[in-house]
Amino acid sequence: MFGVPSITVEELKEKQSRSEAITLLDVREPNEWAISDLAGSVKIPLGSLPQRFSELPAADEIVVYCRSGARSAQAVPGPACYGNGGSEPTNTDANLVLGILPERGLLGGRKPLSVELARRPQI
Repeated sequence: MFGVPSITVEELKEKQSRSEAITLLDVREPNEWAISDLAGSVKIPLGSLPQRFSELPAADEIVVYCRSGARSAQAVPGPACYGNGGSEPTNTDANLVLGILPERGLLGGRKPLSVELARRPQI
């Protein structure tokens, strides 16, 4: 199983105190939002994420959370070519390198892909 990048509460607080560009993404269901809320988070249920991915700022680091971690682990964009910290080779990376996916990116270019990141040796 591939490792899922994680961040501690302390690390998140430190990044926020340095005003780093971070988007908090809540992938819980709407009925769960009232239970607890992180101010300023973007709320997109996991099942809607593929259709609504373009709503997320491309330049920000995205910190995904849910109730227990199971859904947020599924939401982490794993392909290295996404530029979101993925380090394991995926079919998406291979398809980009082979020219099956367009270098201009996905969603009409709104989700850029990096051939350079896809080609990096995976250690």
